Amino acid sequence: MDTEDNVMNNENASGLKKTVDPYWQFVRGICIIFVILIHGKDGLKFENALAGSWNFDYWLVLRQVINFPVAVFFFLAGYFSNVEETKQKNPRHILKRLERLIIPFYIWSLIYTLVNIVSKREKMNIGKTVIDFLFGLSASPLYYVFVLVQLVLLTPILIKLINRNRGIFILYLITPAYLVFIYIYTIAFDGQPYLYRLPFLPWFLFFFIGIRIKIRGYKPIFKTRQLTYSIVFCIICLVISILEGYGLVLAGYPSGFASGQIKGSTFLFALSIINLLMVIKPRFETHKDKLLIKLGDHSYGIYYVHLIWIMLFEWITSFYPALDNILPLFQLVQFLFTITMSMISILIVQKILGKKSARKYLGF
Repeated sequence: MDTEDNVMNNENASGLKKTVDPYWQFVRGICIIFVILIHGKDGLKFENALAGSWNFDYWLVLRQVINFPVAVFFFLAGYFSNVEETKQKNPRHILKRLERLIIPFYIWSLIYTLVNIVSKREKMNIGKTVIDFLFGLSASPLYYVFVLVQLVLLTPILIKLINRNRGIFILYLITPAYLVFIYIYTIAFDGQPYLYRLPFLPWFLFFFIGIRIKIRGYKPIFKTRQLTYSIVFCIICLVISILEGYGLVLAGYPSGFASGQIKGSTFLFALSIINLLMVIKPRFETHKDKLLIKLGDHSYGIYYVHLIWIMLFEWITSFYPALDNILPLFQLVQFLFTITMSMISILIVQKILGKKSARKYLGF
């Protein structure tokens, strides 16, 4: 989500200036929509259901379609890295960026930790609670910022290696090697490793590609008919992702793994989307997409706050369990509620605290 010029809104969690190119705000707007859908109601309860099993199939396919946003956010974080500031070896630049990531991260981690304590109404495990707070495990979206902090610390080294053209092949192998480990572990132990999302390793490739394109420029995969071939490439990668998802389910592996963002075909699809975004960019027209650009402007704040509204919506609808029997309809209503309330809450907080304080402490 974060970029060097702008993460999601004006001078937000990275402490950086607002992007002047509305195209990437448009992209962030699309990505934050998909992030909300990912964290919303899932179809797991329909997997072996006698009635409504189509909801599971719909959800599994949908997840393959919308699983690319976090990879794109990491790509953009690399793509908009302030290479010149970093090359000057000014530690204050990195420290300032880390400060503006860490402050809202821990405030939101505390908020979600308290919400979990109150909502679960069970005896608190102090050790687990402290670990959840420190590593952002109190809410699923927070791992993004924890990983981004690691990548920010690595940025000076990556810029130096790219400029010197050293170790590039090895750097490209880091994420694939981690994926191999994930697959071996999942096959051996019938589940993904504990805290497997927290290291920078699975997301490193996207961040690294972003920085490399920033420094070396974008080189099209296809020399002719770039847009057509890039779209076809995305479709092929999506089909592969869907096939892998169903293959994993049929093989008896966890549905969370089959639907998840960290698997080979999903990353391949994400890379094809990034290529497509680079191809589309010169053809982009801004005047028709003001709403998505606005969502992009506030997407960092939405990323932090949206889970509060998802949890509230699911608590309210839990009194009427039949409401989610038509999962697409439930998801649509949940999404509209979540995005509306997220935007309203961001605007209210900005009004009360002022935009500067809202950005500093809450990422708004």
